[in-house]
Formats: sequence, C-alpha cells, structure tokens
Amino acid sequence: MPNPPDSTPRVKWAEGAAVRTASAIIILSFMIAVLYLGRTVLEPLALAVLLAFVLMPPIRRLRRWGVGKVTSVIAVVIFALAFIGAFGVLMETEMTRLAGEIPRYQGNLRQKVDSVNNALVPTGALKRASTTLNDLAAELKGKSPKSGSDQSELGGGRTPVPVEVQTPQPATLDYLENLIGPFVTPLTMAGLLVLFLVFILFYREDLRDRILRLAGTGDLHRTTEAMNEAGQRLSRFFLIQSAINGAFGFCIFLGLWAIGVPNPALWGILAAILRFVPYIGTPIAAIFPLLLAAAIEPGWAKIIETAGLFFVLELITGQAIEPVLQGQQTGLSPVAIIISQLFWTLIWGPPGLLLAVPITVCIAVLGRHVEALTFLGVVVGDEPALAPHEAFYQRLLAGDATEATAQAEELLTKEPLSDYYDTVPMAALALAQADAVEGKLSKEKQLELNNTIAEIVEDLDDYSDETHPAAGAKTGGTGEQPQDASQHPVTVPPRESHPILLVAARSAIDQSACLLLADILKKQGLEPAIEPYPAGRLRKDYKPAAGNARLLCVSYFGASQSPAPVRYLIRSWRRILPEARVFACFWFFDGDAAKLEELRKNVGADFAAASLKEAAGICSREASSASGPPVTTGEKSEPRMEPLQAAE
Repeated sequence: MPNPPDSTPRVKWAEGAAVRTASAIIILSFMIAVLYLGRTVLEPLALAVLLAFVLMPPIRRLRRWGVGKVTSVIAVVIFALAFIGAFGVLMETEMTRLAGEIPRYQGNLRQKVDSVNNALVPTGALKRASTTLNDLAAELKGKSPKSGSDQSELGGGRTPVPVEVQTPQPATLDYLENLIGPFVTPLTMAGLLVLFLVFILFYREDLRDRILRLAGTGDLHRTTEAMNEAGQRLSRFFLIQSAINGAFGFCIFLGLWAIGVPNPALWGILAAILRFVPYIGTPIAAIFPLLLAAAIEPGWAKIIETAGLFFVLELITGQAIEPVLQGQQTGLSPVAIIISQLFWTLIWGPPGLLLAVPITVCIAVLGRHVEALTFLGVVVGDEPALAPHEAFYQRLLAGDATEATAQAEELLTKEPLSDYYDTVPMAALALAQADAVEGKLSKEKQLELNNTIAEIVEDLDDYSDETHPAAGAKTGGTGEQPQDASQHPVTVPPRESHPILLVAARSAIDQSACLLLADILKKQGLEPAIEPYPAGRLRKDYKPAAGNARLLCVSYFGASQSPAPVRYLIRSWRRILPEARVFACFWFFDGDAAKLEELRKNVGADFAAASLKEAAGICSREASSASGPPVTTGEKSEPRMEPLQAAE
C-alpha cells in the first residue's frame, strides 16, 4: 500500500504565512498607535518638513547670490511669517469692516430669516395633521393632550415658579485660564512648527547625510535617487496644486465680481489659500461670500448664484482636473489620494488632510526603491497593477473577450499586430502553460481560453499587420488606411500552390498559438489552415484539414520540457504528408540560436522558430520560393476557428 503524501511542508508553509500575517498586523497597529498618540509632536514636524520643501528654492536662490546660509534661512522664514501675519491682519480688518456694515443690511437679513421661518411653520392641513399626531402621542404616553387653549395650564392650574440659575463670579486665575486656554494648543503647535522648520532648514544637509547613513552606505545610489525623486515629486505637487488653487481663486474673484458681491479679490485669495485643505477648505471659503450675498439683496438670486459658482468650480476642479493632474505629476493613483486623505484625517484630523498627499508621495517613492516595501508602491502608485500580458491573461481566465479586445486596440495604436501578438497574447499563453504544468489549469479551462482567443482574433480582423503611426490602425478607417481591399492589393502565391497547415502539439494552449499565427499569415496574404484540436488518431489514411499542404507548422509551448511530443507528432505527420516540409515552433524558447538548432535536429524538423514573427517569416519565405509567379489579389481568406470542445 503506497504511503500517503507528506503534508508537513504544506502545514509549515501555512504556519509561516500565519505568523507573517500576524506580525504584519501587529507592526501596522503599533505604527498607527504611535502616529495617533504622538500627533502633538508629529503634526508640527510633518508640517515643518512640508514648509521646508516650499522654502528651500528661495533659500538656494539667495545662496547663489552670495547671501550667507544663516542670513538666507532667517530672511526667508521671517518673510514667510510676515506674509502669513499680513494676510491674517488683512482678513481680520476685512472681517471687522464687514461686521460694521452688517447693520446696514439688517432689514434684508431679517426678511430672509422671516421667510425661512414662515416656510418651516406648518399651516393648514399640515398644521392640523401635526396637532393630531402630537395629541395621539400624548395619549399613548398616559398624558392629557394639549391641543387646545384649555390644555395650556400646567401642574393642575398652579402658576409655575420662575427659577434663575446664577453662576458664581470666577476667580482671576479661572478667568485667565478660560481666556487663554483655547489658544494654548494652537500656539504650542505654531511654536513647535517654527522651531522644527528653522532646525530643518539650518541642518538640511546634515539630516540628509544621517538619513543616508541610517539607510546604509552600501547602496548610496538607490537611497540618493529615492530622496531626489521624493523631492522632485513633492515640488511638482506643490507647483501643480498652487497653480490649480490660484486658477480656482481667480475664477472665484471673477465670478463674485460679476455677481456683485463686495470685496471679490479678498474672497478669491481666501478661496485659493483655504483650498489647500481638501474637502472642507472650499465650503469654509464660501461661507463669507454667501453671508454677504444674503445681506446686500432682499431676494435670493445672489445667494443662489454664489453657491452655484462655488459648487460648479469645485466640482470641475476637484473631480475632473485635480485627480488627473495630481495622479500624473505625483505618481499616485486618484483612488490612493482619496484613501490617504481619509486615513490621515482619521489619525490627525484637519492637519492630516493637508499632509495626506505629501506623505503618500513619500510612501510611493519608498515602495519604488525599497524592495521590502514594494507592495506600498503597488497599492498607492499610478503604475498599472498588472503588466499588459498579465492583464490579458486575467481576462482570458475570466472569459472576457471584450475587455481583452479593448486592451488590444489601445496597444495596436503603438505597434504592429505581429509585435503585439508576440509580446502580449503569446506571453499570456506562456503563463497559462506554466499554470497547466503545475496543475492549476484544467483541460476544460484550456479549451475555454482557446475559444476566447478565437473571439479576440475575430474581433481584431480589421487590423492589418503594419506599423500605425496615427491613432486607429484599422483597414478601411480614416487617414491613410485603404477604404477597401481593391485599393491596396496584396501579392500572394496562388491558393492551391503552397497551403500551410498549423498543428497543435499536445494542448489547447498550443492550439491558441496556431490561431494567432494563422491571423498573421492571413494578413500577409498566405493561406493557413488549422488542424482541429484534438485531432483524430493519426493513421496513414488520416484526412487532415489541408491534405495538399506543402508546409507543416507544429506549435509547442513546452520547450523547457521534453521535446518528445513534437518528435513523435512530426513522425506521424510525415507519414500523412510525406512531401510537406516541417518547422517546429518552440514558443518562448529562452536558449540561443545554437540550442534552438540542436532542438530542431532532435525533433527532425526542417526549420525551427521561437516567436510568431520568426514563424511568419519562415512561412512567407517558403511560400514565395515554392509558389512560382505571384498572383495579385485583394481577397482575404479566413482560417478555420471553430470553438473547441473537451475530448470525450
């Protein structure tokens, strides 16, 4: 009795995977806890790093002009603080002036408040229905209804006693604490921010060298490249974001000026600055213009126009322009931007909104340059998650010929059909062959993949095997493509002189390669025929699909394995087609030309190829040399592409 298979390696692998997963969860939880609990220090530190990237260009410019390092840093920091302070003073002045002008618009505001109250007060049938429901609820609770004037008395006719709550006069220290308390946290954060900023600007080079030392001096090139890339991406992000917000603020200024809201330039500047805070910045910036629009006019037109202006501009900027530009310039996907903003908002609140994208940019750079963090680059980066051939294989597994064809049409605008077939579908079939060898792909699933390939080839029938410089490679389309076959005759050999027979060596995956090769040969003016798979028993009297074939192509994806199936198949076909020349296609053979030649001799073939382009070249050469005078025709032939069925 045979011994049962040993499951110990599989159990150990499962235990190791569980340990790794648990370790990753623990480490991630610890990092999140540190970020949350240390937010008091980490928030101003992150903001200081962010401001350092913004202030470094003017500091470098001053250094080039001969200004000392200390003077340059102090001058730039003082200028930045003065700019922020001046803007704060300007805002405070305008708010004070606006508060002084509000009494002039008291009548308009009272009229709007009264109209809103009247709209909310139920009248008529609605009021009666509301009263009835209130009385019914009171009865269910065991209380007497209070629908009429006779129910207005409380406590059995007794007059309520007024009660007045008096708060004791606070002590002097309590008064100071209540006055200063709300400002302690912001002032502390501002002080830490300035301290960290000056420190980072003063010791930037030393901090960079220490980070390089911590990362390891054995790979300075990769570490330096990662730091440079992070700086470039953040600079591009700030530049793009500043341009977007500046354009947004300018459009707000023009719109408010056209509507007639006072101080449109101030509100435009405020909108541009507050928009650096995602999601909530624009609504906050819209509050003051909306209040002014409500105050200066008795009607509702200006309010609606102002609200519509902010809503439309934010919709266009935030949903159409910003995700595309930010994703392209920072290397982040739009989904990663949204997820990062949600995460950092939960961890750090409003400052997290401002820091989300810069921090995620740095994480994406780490994922690109640190092998252990590659998964981070996949999660947040803008590079395709799957290579073209991997995406194609996934669509084959899903049986989605439509999506695979859409991907093919996009790539065919950049390369000819034969190159595309070699780099994408054939590479996907190589993945399928690897899965089949490991037992992951059943024979029935291989047949489904073959039928999907047949659908894709049929959908791409209008694409010629040419280099297409413009968008659109379809024959009969626009541009310089011919409108019909008669305008672009194809020189081909006579049909009956040199037919080509394509045969799968042992699987439906080999048959799929036959479909792709047949499509290329057809578009080169040749006459391919595909032997149905699985073929019958190959006796000497077997009738093939092309009984007069002069060239036989054997398709085989198992070049890394034993070539015995190809050798035996060629022997059988030589008995059936003794006059045909045979060439073996060892798809994705990774050896050199000498090894391929040795493999050809081993299987007894006349020619050997490792790619569709090589195979098509052999077919074209043999057909041209053996077919005699060429015949010019515009007619196209179709290879046989019947759907495959599982063998009984």
